[in-house]
Amino acid sequence: MLYEPAYAAVLGEGGYSFQNVAAMNNKGIEFNLTWRDNVKEFNYEISFNGALNRNRITQLPEQVLHLGLRKRR
Repeated sequence: MLYEPAYAAVLGEGGYSFQNVAAMNNKGIEFNLTWRDNVKEFNYEISFNGALNRNRITQLPEQVLHLGLRKRR
């Protein structure tokens, strides 16, 4: 999760930077099923893909929480 911390304008331009501030846990599965066949001179292919993913933020600094984001249980 990227966060752009506050930067004092008196320090000039070019000081803004994004930082990776959170820890995340990502789990999931992806799959693809394909069937190929031909009927005489006609070839065809049928494909199906799917995914099931679960992402959780496991650590989030206080400075980010003060932006109005709430920690989910």
